[in-house]
Amino acid sequence: MNKDQLALRVQDIIAGVDGVAGLYPARSAVLAGLASTLGADETLVAVEDAGSRVNIRVRIAALTDASAPRLVRDVAGAVRAGLAGQAQVGSIDITVCGFADAPFA
Repeated sequence: MNKDQLALRVQDIIAGVDGVAGLYPARSAVLAGLASTLGADETLVAVEDAGSRVNIRVRIAALTDASAPRLVRDVAGAVRAGLAGQAQVGSIDITVCGFADAPFA
């Protein structure tokens, strides 16, 4: 599985976690804006090779009734379980960037 396929798989896993409203671009708003201005593709999940492992970085929005610490644990657990046997996961960097009343469309 290449990095793009892995990123899409992680995106699907996270979207299925109860309490997740949606995903933001993996980089900060400033960096995402620069990438967009330069015509670069912006991904919702960043996957970086780290030797025999992959490191994952995501930025999510939580539903307003979700506990952010619990949600971060649930997302990390879902990603590790969902990628078991497909990729060896090193670190998972999850940032809750906001809250929403309903899932993103």
